[in-house]
Amino acid sequence: MPIPSETTVPERDRATAFVPRLIKEVVSRIARLWKQRGPWATFRFLLTRIFRREIHWIYAMDAVQRRAAVAWKPTERFRIVDAGNLEAELNPTLDEFLGGPSAVENIRGIRNGDLLFLVTDEERYVHRGYALRRTRQKQLLGENDDTPMIAYCYTAPAARGRGLYQRALAAEADYLRAAGFPRIVIETDPSNIASQKGILAAGFAYEREVRVWILLNSLVVRVTRDRTGRRLRMLVL
Repeated sequence: MPIPSETTVPERDRATAFVPRLIKEVVSRIARLWKQRGPWATFRFLLTRIFRREIHWIYAMDAVQRRAAVAWKPTERFRIVDAGNLEAELNPTLDEFLGGPSAVENIRGIRNGDLLFLVTDEERYVHRGYALRRTRQKQLLGENDDTPMIAYCYTAPAARGRGLYQRALAAEADYLRAAGFPRIVIETDPSNIASQKGILAAGFAYEREVRVWILLNSLVVRVTRDRTGRRLRMLVL
């Protein structure tokens, strides 16, 4: 009988310990959703974990594009949160603005290298957006880890209608380009016309459509359409 190597046993132990943590986290997320949104929303969420279909429009910006500096109001402030200053920035008001319990994964992402962009107006949070580096969503859409994806943007209702979303996206893209990223992407739902207008006004250009069919939250059929044609691929997340 072969003797387990020194690396085999710890790896098996880690895998064994991971399963209970995963189950505990899944049960905790379901319980939070049930409490926050009720049984019907919880049932719909669980159903989407079995099978769902999504359509994404991808927009991109490259480093050679140049535009005027973003003009902020005297009371507005653009802020960047990363792993280095996250704990100092977190407070109950910001936690609520980010979504409370639903933002746990995003905050974990910041600790692992993602960025959070904030805009405040008279010290009130009015906009948020994230720059994602290594996520399942990017793998799903066919983007590599080296390309930051701006995602989960939100503008407070009271701050809408004055071009804040467009200015925030432009500032986020400027920061990422200055950090050395040659290409930046953002995705939106085809039905979100307001988001598309802000994305285009910020300097992004439409690149492609991605349609995905997801089974058991892991098995994926992806169809990509762009100027070169249509491509199909199957993958496992």
